[in-house]
Amino acid sequence: MARTGRHRPRWTTTAWDGADIDGGDLSVSAQAAAVDNYGMQALIDDNAEIFTYDGLSTSETHYSTRFYLDPNSVSIPSQSGFALIIADGISDYWFFCLYMIQTGDYYTLNLCGLDDTDSWLEGSPIYITDDWQAVEIEWQAASAPGANDGFINLWVNDVLVDSIEDVDNDTQSIADVYLGVMDVDSGITGTVYFDAFESRQGSYIGLDPNGPSLSPQPFVPDLIFADDFESGDLSAWDYASTDGGDLSVTSAAAHQSSYGLQALIDDDAGVYVRDDSPQDETHYRARFYFDPNSISIDEGNWRYIFEGDDRVIYTGVLVMRLTYASGEYQLQVRTKDDSETYIYSNYHTLSDDWNIIEIEWQAASAPGADDGFLKLWLDDTLVETISGTDNDTYTIGRIYLGANNMTSSMSGTMYFDHFESHRS
Repeated sequence: MARTGRHRPRWTTTAWDGADIDGGDLSVSAQAAAVDNYGMQALIDDNAEIFTYDGLSTSETHYSTRFYLDPNSVSIPSQSGFALIIADGISDYWFFCLYMIQTGDYYTLNLCGLDDTDSWLEGSPIYITDDWQAVEIEWQAASAPGANDGFINLWVNDVLVDSIEDVDNDTQSIADVYLGVMDVDSGITGTVYFDAFESRQGSYIGLDPNGPSLSPQPFVPDLIFADDFESGDLSAWDYASTDGGDLSVTSAAAHQSSYGLQALIDDDAGVYVRDDSPQDETHYRARFYFDPNSISIDEGNWRYIFEGDDRVIYTGVLVMRLTYASGEYQLQVRTKDDSETYIYSNYHTLSDDWNIIEIEWQAASAPGADDGFLKLWLDDTLVETISGTDNDTYTIGRIYLGANNMTSSMSGTMYFDHFESHRS
């Protein structure tokens, strides 16, 4: 098949087969230019989809597209986002797509698509900075039924950063491509810039020779989230279950600072804060300060004080619980393998004072590698390692800190402070 390509070197709505502009929210402007004089800007002020549309002259089984993107400081609430580009066939299924979400000071691009069984496919979050990015996607249908050699590749700034491979998609072909802002979640505001769109019948496109200077190779910031509670409230967290004020920020809970997190336990209700910042992490570390503060726990009872969940399948892959035995507070951690078997640590004694607790969790590197692990530090001393774990199907996407999932016969107030999480 000839590699003819379809090229949109300058932005004008007449160059496209159609556009939905939502009363002018999608437009061509000089401010949106990355190459030459004009680019496309998408103003997000509601949930309306705004896009340009390219109907291919023939359905393609091998398709590449490249465009320039500037997030332009668009504001995206936590766990929200929108699609930048969607490609489908005559059936209107999304054969590939690219989502953008915001994580702190950065944005992530998230590759997605469907296979022939309509199973949803997702790539890894790729971090980008808030400036111009050259984004390229290559999509290939599988060569035959059962071959399962289809793929979706993502380049950012001329670097291959992610691939969804071994895809069963031999029945698919690309007929339509949409570029803009689609599948928009509530609360997103701002204007996103696009420029220099180009598509071809499969061959690699690369950078525009007249394009802007670009940031270095995409990266993943090490810090995921931190809160020392010095704000005096719980606003840094994505969600808080306070049970009518039983969870609060107080000066009494502070460790060598002004404020800390206080969890009052007077019933069986869970009180906790939740952080959604982890982006399906395969390697996760967290550290926090904890004081049992003479809380009353009947012998053998327990309460979770930390949990890390896989956000896709909603299961706790990392759990830390506080218990009491032989006149001492004790901490136990557990993890889960791919067979959904729990693996427990030994019990480790905590003082009835401030303790420094740190955990490190690692997913196995591949099916059969069985090299996942969980490590626990207390007061800067490594006290346990659970190694050789078959857990390659899990990631950490959400964590909980506080007092949750408890047995009865527990009352009092416990303190937390100086929470911090990292990727390495």
